[in-house]
Amino acid sequence: MILEHGFMSNMEDRKVYFLNGSGSYHLFTFYPLDAELEDVGAVYIFTRDNDGNYETLYIGQTDNLHSCINQHDKWTELHRHFVNSICVLYEEDDATRQQIVDDLVVVHKPTCS
Repeated sequence: MILEHGFMSNMEDRKVYFLNGSGSYHLFTFYPLDAELEDVGAVYIFTRDNDGNYETLYIGQTDNLHSCINQHDKWTELHRHFVNSICVLYEEDDATRQQIVDDLVVVHKPTCS
C-alpha cells in the first residue's frame, strides 16, 4: 500500500483511496484511459499515474460515465498535462456524487478544474 499526497493505492487490484475533507477515504477503481466504461452514474478523477503516484488533474461527476468521458470538454487541457488514467467511484445518486466531488476538490485541488 502506498500513501502519498492524500491517496493510497493497492497496486495488486488497482483500487485507489482518495482522502476526503473529513480525514476518511473514498474507494475508486483505477482504469487506463482506453477502458470501456459503463453508462452509469459515477464520480471520476482524471489522473496522471506515475507508478502508483497519482496527480489529480480533474474531478467531476456524471449520470452517464461512458458518454461524459467520451465527450469531455477538458480533453485538450488534460492531454497537455499528460492524463493517462481515470479513477471511478460508482454512485447513482446525484446529490451524493456532487457532495463527494465538492469534498475531494477542496483536498486535492485538481490542476484542470
